[in-house]
Amino acid sequence: MIVGSIHHVEFIEFLYWLRKYNYQGWYSMDQYPYREDGVRAISESVLTIKALEKIIDGFGEENIAALIAEGDATRITAAVRKMLLTKNS
Repeated sequence: MIVGSIHHVEFIEFLYWLRKYNYQGWYSMDQYPYREDGVRAISESVLTIKALEKIIDGFGEENIAALIAEGDATRITAAVRKMLLTKNS
């Protein structure tokens, strides 16, 4: 599956944890695009990761950390909605 086609919230958190622990390695794309053009599918995955990284930059790692620490599902959902669905978030 193309990265980000489902589970955006989990993927944002995954990228957050990679940053938090200062992961400096590379990402592997384990995709088998049987119905899509392979190059385009991988390209979309890379572009999605870059876009989600920008969303994290805009929202702030410290804000994500605070939400995780607080553990309030309604506040997390509101924050994710703002991150993903609000223009210029």
